[in-house]
Amino acid sequence: MNEELAKREVEAETRSKKANADVQRTASPVAMQLVSGQVRSAEGNSPIPGANVIIKGTSLGTVTDANGNYQLEVPVTKNQLVYSFIGFTSKEEAIKNPTQNDVTLDADVSQLSEVVVTGYGFDDMGMPKPSEYVTPLPEPEGGRKAYQKYLETNLQYPQQALDQKIEGRVTIQFTFTFDGRVQDFNVIRSLGYGCDEEVIRLLRQGPAWSPSKRNEVTRDSKVRVRMRFKLPDKKG
Repeated sequence: MNEELAKREVEAETRSKKANADVQRTASPVAMQLVSGQVRSAEGNSPIPGANVIIKGTSLGTVTDANGNYQLEVPVTKNQLVYSFIGFTSKEEAIKNPTQNDVTLDADVSQLSEVVVTGYGFDDMGMPKPSEYVTPLPEPEGGRKAYQKYLETNLQYPQQALDQKIEGRVTIQFTFTFDGRVQDFNVIRSLGYGCDEEVIRLLRQGPAWSPSKRNEVTRDSKVRVRMRFKLPDKKG
């Protein structure tokens, strides 16, 4: 009986500490700052629409508008943003000035696979809606790096493409629905010879995705994936 009583007292104390912690978190919300800037290409200095801007270590972020501009609310405890877009090298940058966080991305032809979110809710002018300055973007299970590793590890070079010595890149856009389905595949850049179908197979059979949310309501999102097919006997 004494052991049982002691156990209950420990459990009660644990619950009390948890409740106090919850109250403190509620009473002391994390301060936020509105960060804005523009993402441009290093080559030609042209704006990059649809680039992903994500708070490092989270799936929270936004997508640049038609002029490469973005803005999002960032906890003051976070100081790093990750910028990415298909065809460019991802870049991490510290927040220097909340209103002038411009960044340029360098072209990258070496990556085997790339993943970006291309749409998750815009107004008629192509700008992220004010309520979506910080939005949990769709995220594959295990994160984007793990997803890219899955794509590269499980890619099966179509025999027809091998026979014809076909290599290059395939870009596929698909819809990730609010209820977890992957559908509406759209071939943005085709190689043919079974390569397009192979990328779609990987997307269908790949890890699950967590949906994007707006005001805690899940919704459809568009994701774009690019895969590089390189003949196995070639190096570099």
